[in-house]
Amino acid sequence: MIYGGRTGEHEVSVRSAQAILAGLDPEKYEKIEYFIDKQGKWSPRPILPEPGAHPDIDVVFPVLHGTFGEDGTMQGLLELAGLPYVGLVASPKRGTGVLAELRGDGVPDEQLARIDVPAGLDIGARTPAEIALSILAKIVAVRRDGPVAASGEQHPRIVAIAGAPGAAALAVDPICGMTVAAVASTPQTVHNGETVYFCCEGCKSKFEAQHEHAGA
Repeated sequence: MIYGGRTGEHEVSVRSAQAILAGLDPEKYEKIEYFIDKQGKWSPRPILPEPGAHPDIDVVFPVLHGTFGEDGTMQGLLELAGLPYVGLVASPKRGTGVLAELRGDGVPDEQLARIDVPAGLDIGARTPAEIALSILAKIVAVRRDGPVAASGEQHPRIVAIAGAPGAAALAVDPICGMTVAAVASTPQTVHNGETVYFCCEGCKSKFEAQHEHAGA
């Protein structure tokens, strides 16, 4: 799990990582955390852009937002390191928005075609557990029959996840569509008797401006 980052959305990344880590079964998965502080310093150590340098890593969750997290920088590092990774933890709405941003930044369509939005096989999944099952099924299918590079090497598939295994306390920011942890530290307001969660104070302010009675 890589999280934090030298970005204005550092705190959002930390909260997202906490929600995902809480949903992972410790009896099934060994978790290795790579934290990046606001100055860009890695802890306990950085990922090296060298194939085979990290034999203890099976798959990477780069839970990063904003600059250096959603602009292809981290994905490039992981590609150089030869590490398979989950490319985006987001709702389908957010995933579609990120695709549009990447296309606008000049990312070629052949690269965008490797991103699954929404994630997983279409089994009508709604709950976090069902979404996790649909994604796992898709990962198995890709590992068995996925695209093969000209060199014969298997390409890691980028998967856009709409929820995390077992993470029941999740909500969707109604402004940007980002999936956030429904916890006390997440920006929130009350609207029509229901608590609405946001990825940041900016989205919360925009929502409240659109709904002048929100929070009353």
